[in-house]
Amino acid sequence: MAKKDNVISLEGRLAERKQKEQAGTPQPLKPTLTPIPARLVWLHCPACDTTEYTELAVEGGRTHKCGALVEEAVVEIDLRAELTLASANLDRIEALRIYLDNTFKHFDEYRKRLLLMCSEPPPLYPVNPDTLKSMPVVEVDPFGMMISDALSNPRRRFGKSDEDK
Repeated sequence: MAKKDNVISLEGRLAERKQKEQAGTPQPLKPTLTPIPARLVWLHCPACDTTEYTELAVEGGRTHKCGALVEEAVVEIDLRAELTLASANLDRIEALRIYLDNTFKHFDEYRKRLLLMCSEPPPLYPVNPDTLKSMPVVEVDPFGMMISDALSNPRRRFGKSDEDK
């Protein structure tokens, strides 16, 4: 059985915290979410008609690799906001990359299995609005993938729907 002095008490912890605060022990600072001002410099070469950006402003202008004087436009930004957006976009792109990779594997496997059903690959229908009207497309996903009736909601063939998962 544990001794009474080994028991952690909430009252004891609160009393310790109060003593530390009164003793002047600094508490960890909470991060502030104030904007962080910064500058983004857009660069345009009128000779090459190229546009790019940099984080470095150069006094007196700069010369492009083609020899032309580069036009510069400084944009004041909130670094925290721009970094947040860039990170969120990268997260979304990674999710899309995974989605597209999985979708590619799915359709590649489906095509391979369809090819197993025939002795040699038949000529494909031309993909145009007229032929698509006569095909069993029941759904087009946000990326333009055409889903046939055969592939759409396979769980319904067992008396269930995709929402029943």
